[in-house]
Amino acid sequence: MAESADGHSLNRSHDAHKYPHSDDNDCEVNWGSSTQAQTYRAALTSIQQLVHIEEHVKNYRPQILVLTGLPNTRPALVDFAYLICKNNSLMICGHIAKERLTFETRSQLQQKAYRYLRFIKIKGFFSVADNSDLHTGVAAMLGLSGVGKVKPNILMMGYKNDWQTCDRNSLDQYFLTIHTGFEMNVGVAILRVKEGLDCSGILGDVDDMILKASSKKNKEKKNIVAQTGNVVTTTEELSASTLTIIQNEIKSTKNECFKSDKKKKNRKTEQNLALRDTSGHPLPKSVLNSIILFQRKQKKNTVDVWWLSDDGGLTLLLPVIINNRSNWSASKLRIFCTASGVNELEKDHRGMAILLSKFRIDYSDLVIITDADEEPKNKTKKWFDGIIQPLLQPGIDGNSLGPMLTKAELESFQYKTDRYLRMRELLLDHSSDSNLVVMTLRMTRKGDFNASLYMAWLEALTANMPPFMLVRGNQTSVLTFYS
Repeated sequence: MAESADGHSLNRSHDAHKYPHSDDNDCEVNWGSSTQAQTYRAALTSIQQLVHIEEHVKNYRPQILVLTGLPNTRPALVDFAYLICKNNSLMICGHIAKERLTFETRSQLQQKAYRYLRFIKIKGFFSVADNSDLHTGVAAMLGLSGVGKVKPNILMMGYKNDWQTCDRNSLDQYFLTIHTGFEMNVGVAILRVKEGLDCSGILGDVDDMILKASSKKNKEKKNIVAQTGNVVTTTEELSASTLTIIQNEIKSTKNECFKSDKKKKNRKTEQNLALRDTSGHPLPKSVLNSIILFQRKQKKNTVDVWWLSDDGGLTLLLPVIINNRSNWSASKLRIFCTASGVNELEKDHRGMAILLSKFRIDYSDLVIITDADEEPKNKTKKWFDGIIQPLLQPGIDGNSLGPMLTKAELESFQYKTDRYLRMRELLLDHSSDSNLVVMTLRMTRKGDFNASLYMAWLEALTANMPPFMLVRGNQTSVLTFYS
């Protein structure tokens, strides 16, 4: 048996062979820092403390699950949700996959999503539900996303622009998803922009560019460390190129520290450079402007809020938050309400003004609508007939099923249809040039009517309008009186 030193060296050789990961020459291991551990403990403690805080109107935060798919496919929807959540509350980007995903595929999707969110400087989370249809996956996300009090209380989704041409199952799934939000007792918000929100068909994949940019930055940092890590006695021993790199790094660090406006500009420039078409070419200016619509500074105009029924105040709260953002500061808030009676205009105006004052909502104009119950014009009815007629024909979605909408159904809801058409006329008269329109989403009971008729009503409200958000709260009060 080998003695002392020889035996020790043999044992070390044997151990190194047995446990190759213990070799001194292995790649660097990141053990983390004490600060990182403290950050985790602090976050965990805070979440646990929140569980025991009673929910109250004064501590309400709009926490949004926004159905983006992969975030880079609907950048405008991500930006809009972040207008509400930035430095304020939770935002989760949700992706529903019909097929079952392997662990590797799920991990790749998550990494890709977080790389994109970090690249565009958005502090949000990403969640995936697989092996389910849309409304089932959304129900699972609403039930399981978040922890404790840090969980979604608003479901935000894009408007389904292809509802007239998509297959019937896809339309039914979308309709059921809206109802899922109501059934799960969360607020529901639907955003529509003229050009649509889904950019997956026109945008190239930015992930490769993000990875290349990240790799380049890491190499530059390593070069700086390598060049400055040696023992140096005089500045002359540093090459001119190294000094230039260090000076540039110091300048950029200083700029990042106390120039927040430059950060925003850099973010916009970086994202614009990342946006390319599927062939890798720059996007046309008109397309680019529609994609970065909610990043741009808004022109001096109005944000119009049509508060048609009491939903707890969410229809008022969300546009107020948006209007307080720096790039929306030039917009003025206008509030529209319907009169309670023919001769109640003055009383309604005074009562609503007092209420808004108690809510401390700064608005530029308050309009009480007295003619919302009037018959819509024949021109408007004819326009709506053009939308409805294809739905009355059998086989619209390419199969042997009957029509998506029957004349009997249409006639039984004629009164509601006329109300929506009249509201469209009022919207065109008052809000067709606004920066943003926010309107109360009328609540519906499942089974009352089919998806096609409901979508036709939403089409009547939002077609050919500025960016339009339909909102419905869950009746939980989100505004507090001034006391």
